[in-house]
Amino acid sequence: MKTHKDLTTAYPRSSGRSVRERRQELIDGYLDWLSGFSWDWFVTLTFPGYPSRASAESKFRRWVERLRHERGRRGFRFVRVAEHGAFDDNLHFHLVVGGLKKGSNPDKWCRRWEESAGRAQIRQYDVQQNGMAYLLKTLRPDDDFDIEVEGLGAGK
Repeated sequence: MKTHKDLTTAYPRSSGRSVRERRQELIDGYLDWLSGFSWDWFVTLTFPGYPSRASAESKFRRWVERLRHERGRRGFRFVRVAEHGAFDDNLHFHLVVGGLKKGSNPDKWCRRWEESAGRAQIRQYDVQQNGMAYLLKTLRPDDDFDIEVEGLGAGK
């Protein structure tokens, strides 16, 4: 099975292929890898105004660690992508979360985010909705991809 590190080093910048071809190959690699895991939620987390990256990270860490502690089971995992908007002024996060206990309530976790950080949208993950492709939409082979992968070595 491929790992995140394998994917980030397997697609060299100058390979003779077009940027579009390399981008699609990289996205396909991530989709293939990430589809090997089961996911419970697709999440979007936003912030009011223009938070610093450090502030946004801190709020995310508190929220996800609380989620892991209260609702995570063995194999808790997530993949988070930070997006910055068209004008680089709208920091927000998209993530998929897996390894949650049965009965985890998305509305409760939306409220918890909204109490401390901004707006949240959490939906049950449905492979038919192409959430993983949406998560990877900002991936470019010639740019840094702002992705965090956690817990994928801990089972499916």
